[in-house]
Amino acid sequence: MVDTTLSASDIIERTLQNQPSFITLNIPKFDLNVQFGQVSYTLRGSLRIIKDSIISLSVQPMLGIEVARIDFNPEFFTIYDKMNHRYSETPYDVMYIGTGIPFNFNAIQSMLSAHFFSIPHRDSHSFILENNTDSTYVLVGNDNLSNMFQYFEINFGSFLLSVSGLQRGKSMSLPFSVIYSDWRLVNRKYKFPYHITIELDHNKFLFLANAIIEEIDFDKDINITNINLERYKRVPFSTFFTEQKI
Repeated sequence: MVDTTLSASDIIERTLQNQPSFITLNIPKFDLNVQFGQVSYTLRGSLRIIKDSIISLSVQPMLGIEVARIDFNPEFFTIYDKMNHRYSETPYDVMYIGTGIPFNFNAIQSMLSAHFFSIPHRDSHSFILENNTDSTYVLVGNDNLSNMFQYFEINFGSFLLSVSGLQRGKSMSLPFSVIYSDWRLVNRKYKFPYHITIELDHNKFLFLANAIIEEIDFDKDINITNINLERYKRVPFSTFFTEQKI
């Protein structure tokens, strides 16, 4: 049941208390359906996070070897095309220029780990309680740099995230959103969503990723191996974006 006495700050505080806290996060297996422009893929994936240090996302065909990997570091991200021996090393500003959305390392880490976060130039205490749905509180905050409204839906009772997204204006559709569902208890300590959907709909370009997680471990030692780039050719990030290729 909704508690109408809570302020936005109260809801955010309870969400921060209930979200998973970790040093490392390892998702060794998840099924991934991706729509990239007009092309669809069915893939397998893995995700490893060393908090505030590196995020490594690997994808492969259902019965194949790793074909691509993306490593997010605090200052830049690197895409490895292992099939064609190409890679791009790109600052986050390029994503902002290409999409108008202020992605950075903290935002990506937070979205992939189901955490509440504030995009740059916005204080978390500046969010307002906009309204409610049948099951969630709706919080909205405005980023002064990009003039985007940050949008969250937080479940009644559990205070876990249901939706994280961005709006170009209040009451407008979300050009970028992450939907979290099927929250389960992990390691008898944390709750984590086993179903995550990410959608980017920008300037007639659609990216939709639907991930079903099989297994999760927190705070175990993980090893993220370096890729030897001697046999790789560096290419611009736009190469992958325009080819619509995983």
